[in-house]
Amino acid sequence: MISQLILLGFVAIVAYYYLFGKRKYKLPPGPRGIPVIGNAFAVSGRPYQTYTKWQEEYGDIFHIRFGPIRVVVLGNVQLIKDCFNDPVFNGRFGNMMICILSQGKHGIIASEGQ
Repeated sequence: MISQLILLGFVAIVAYYYLFGKRKYKLPPGPRGIPVIGNAFAVSGRPYQTYTKWQEEYGDIFHIRFGPIRVVVLGNVQLIKDCFNDPVFNGRFGNMMICILSQGKHGIIASEGQ
């Protein structure tokens, strides 16, 4: 009985934090995902159609989550060109998996700056 109450309390705290907790990032709008999983299952099948639907609903810039990773999606060619040419967007987040797979070399995914 006590373990069930503790579990219920834990679930209630996690749900409250997920639904009402302050966001520390100012991200563009996007579809709400499943806790922990994000939008990973919503993109299966034909991702192009899913992204197009979200672009119509949320605009040319929206964000989605794949597990704990937040992704900002650009739905306009001019926006993509602007981001590739602006030095503000040069920094990439550190990802251990990309570092291991690229064996320390830089390609289009792991490139940064010049």
